[in-house]
Amino acid sequence: MRKHLVLCLVGLALLGGCKNAKREGKTARRPGKPTVISVERDDEEMNGAMQKARQTVGEFIEHLANPKPSEERFSVKAKFAEGDDVEHMWLGEVRYDGTMFHGTVANTPLHLKNVKLGDRHSLRAEEISDWMIIDGSRLVGGYTIRVLFNRMPPEEKKQAEEECGFVID
Repeated sequence: MRKHLVLCLVGLALLGGCKNAKREGKTARRPGKPTVISVERDDEEMNGAMQKARQTVGEFIEHLANPKPSEERFSVKAKFAEGDDVEHMWLGEVRYDGTMFHGTVANTPLHLKNVKLGDRHSLRAEEISDWMIIDGSRLVGGYTIRVLFNRMPPEEKKQAEEECGFVID
């Protein structure tokens, strides 16, 4: 049983590619794919970020229904499981039908075989593990991204923002 959750830092549609393909501790960097960072299942800060995303999902739904001209890259993060393996991955091309989010898996799983990049997936609003919008060059939401970003050394933060193309404040 893995005791870590696997979280994609940013969706494939958001990050053109990562350099230095290797696994260092809890971080997996894969060429042409987003960085994947594992965290403990009982990571209080990460669990708090996921709870905040669920509590504020109404804000995301409002923006999705009435986007400002500067808003793009609407995404939600979903939990996927296979046995004891759990990965949280981003869905792009998101729409909301009043009950369910529907989108396309925007990450290549690290361990899971029951889901793949490009698969369609649906989930209820209370099931999301994060949501994000890019407003101009600024991240809105992205609570799990912020937790992971804040744990990076300064030089990695700079590189991450350059690769992502938006500011994580």
